[in-house]
Amino acid sequence: MANIVNILNVFYRASGLKINIKKSNVFGVGVISSELDIMANQTGCLVGSLPFKYPGLPLDHRYCSVCCLEFAHKRLTNAQNGAFVGVCVGAFVFEARADFCIVNNLESIRLRFFWGGSSESSKMAWVRWEQILASLEKGGLNIGSLKAFNMALLMKWKWRFLSKPEALWVRIIKDIYGRDGTGGRYRLHKTGVWGNIVDVCNSLNDTNIIPHSAFKKVIGNGLSTRLWKEVWVGESTLASRFERIFRLDINNDCLIADRLIDDVWHWNWSRPLQSSRHLTEFEDLISNTSLLVLNDKNDSWSFSLAMDGVYMVNEGRRLIDATLLPISESPTRWLNTIPRKVNIFLWRVALDKLPTRLNLSKRGLEMKQISCLSCNYGIESLDHALFGCPIAKQVWSRIQLWTNVGLPGFDNWLLWIAWLDNWATTTKRKEHAYSIVAAYMWIM
Repeated sequence: MANIVNILNVFYRASGLKINIKKSNVFGVGVISSELDIMANQTGCLVGSLPFKYPGLPLDHRYCSVCCLEFAHKRLTNAQNGAFVGVCVGAFVFEARADFCIVNNLESIRLRFFWGGSSESSKMAWVRWEQILASLEKGGLNIGSLKAFNMALLMKWKWRFLSKPEALWVRIIKDIYGRDGTGGRYRLHKTGVWGNIVDVCNSLNDTNIIPHSAFKKVIGNGLSTRLWKEVWVGESTLASRFERIFRLDINNDCLIADRLIDDVWHWNWSRPLQSSRHLTEFEDLISNTSLLVLNDKNDSWSFSLAMDGVYMVNEGRRLIDATLLPISESPTRWLNTIPRKVNIFLWRVALDKLPTRLNLSKRGLEMKQISCLSCNYGIESLDHALFGCPIAKQVWSRIQLWTNVGLPGFDNWLLWIAWLDNWATTTKRKEHAYSIVAAYMWIM
């Protein structure tokens, strides 16, 4: 502990940033209290206890403790708007593998909040939560799952590991677990922090969601890329594609710069290539590598599944959710010029997931009558309430007079959308018509 204090003093002299020891705390994990007291006396720090709050959030020695979950549950229950919910939940999706039960509990909190429920009471959920989480293209609301968010954050560490090889933590990982970070002098435990990251990356590769081959080397000077054992041309390593001549290379751990000198390949085989199989493989190898020209830039990495070649958490989350979440028959229609709650309402209209008397009766609720209260004529289904009811028909005729558009009679939402999509006019006029009908349905 005295050495740690000396290091902090050196840091202060070098940077000018002084740490107030008297306001600092010493925390012990797996340390008896007497040893913790001795450390505190040696350093002048205070003795801290777990869990502690930073910044305002309770933290434990585990990645996401039960006290954190209770804290989030309390805050989300009292939340008044969706923005605060997003901030609160996002604070608990750490860049470490989240426990399965913790993620499920947080998802249930988000589910209850979405439908207006609380910890004491829950309201009827009209749409599966998995469908709500899906993207707009998949028929959801583009909320995204916490599981995918957590896995995408862990994949970000792989991107940092690859793209920042000179970082101190990367050099430490490579020294312990080897050049590729998956093995080495010490066994890689899945329960460890780095082991969890590697395990998630391997699982995404096994399910072909984000394969290892999606991270490709962009060759510059060839000084940091292994010729045989890294993916830099094609979809797999040269070692896996040309196994016979790979075994004949005296140094099969060589770099590209070791073999490509002044734009000429210099091979170093343990014996001459004489068999037809070896010569055939060698010809294929030359055809695959003949276009490579080295330059003065450093080797870098590219993420082939992104347009700009850079891995982003949002892109990783989208790829994971696209595989894990269900796909609806039709995409969600979303118009940015109308309020979000109206868009969500129309999404529920398209799915026929509104609490009409007919839908409530189908869900087992006892209804005195299921006929329409406005006209007392037909059954109060969604199609009747918005299209078939005499009051609804009057509104549709008023819309026709107001917009001066010859609207045919619509019996349901699908017919209205089909007419709108086939209407021979500009996109702007279609959006105006959709907004007008959206306002009418929201008021009705």
